[in-house]
Amino acid sequence: MIHQLVPGIRSLLATGALLLSQTLLADTVTLRALNDVRILLDRVNMDYQMFKGENANPRYGNLLEEDIDALSDARAEMAAAVQSEAVDAIEMDVERYITLLDENYTELSSGGYEINALVEEMMKNKIDAQRAISELHTATAEDTNADPRVIEYQNLAFLMQQLAARYVEVGAAAYGVAFRGFTDERSIDQLAQDFSRRLAQLDLDAQDLPVNARAQLVDVQRKWAFIEQSMMNFTENQVPFLIFRYSNTIVGDLQGAARALSGDTAIGTPDSGDIPLPPGIPAAE
Repeated sequence: MIHQLVPGIRSLLATGALLLSQTLLADTVTLRALNDVRILLDRVNMDYQMFKGENANPRYGNLLEEDIDALSDARAEMAAAVQSEAVDAIEMDVERYITLLDENYTELSSGGYEINALVEEMMKNKIDAQRAISELHTATAEDTNADPRVIEYQNLAFLMQQLAARYVEVGAAAYGVAFRGFTDERSIDQLAQDFSRRLAQLDLDAQDLPVNARAQLVDVQRKWAFIEQSMMNFTENQVPFLIFRYSNTIVGDLQGAARALSGDTAIGTPDSGDIPLPPGIPAAE
């Protein structure tokens, strides 16, 4: 009798393990999709700000269009992974944000100027969408068995993208409308301090950390050390080229480390960190 029960128990255990694995994979995809969208909302903002600050440089215009396409793909994945009224509301904010950004981009491309009211509304839509996505990301993370390190890598990637976009906004303000932000937002140097503290707390010596994830995190530390002081002193000696280039790579490395640790084989968000630096601007070693 016992011998007859054992195969059945093994089958049940195997089925349970498969269901658990499938659930964890679904949660992993959901977390990554949510994170990709909130990151890309700031990535297209940073592209736009560089386009504005660099006097409508077509290089950044091309990157903006590529990242808007990537955002479209990420939005579709988010909608498929999280089917709820919350996502519908987020989509309305995102759609309005992209529409207004495109209007401002078209105006700048033709030699015109930004409209203050449109910039204010555009940025409010972006921030509202990101806050709602972050709430979904947190709720999903709390209701999953995903490795906490994966969640932290994703949150750090989003924090870095926020930092970089805000930094570039400051530099581009002289060429158009300066977005005033909201009173409950932390300053760039406060965000930078938070990033430094949390990056220092990452355990890169854990035995179960994949080799490629460790290599990416080491690269994050190296590149952050190169731009950290510029972030801390964001009102002095603006270097948007450096921030644009290295923040993109840092974000990509953090996302890559999260995918490696979770077993997610998806392709990451575009990395436009290969933009050449102007003559005389040093590169990270």
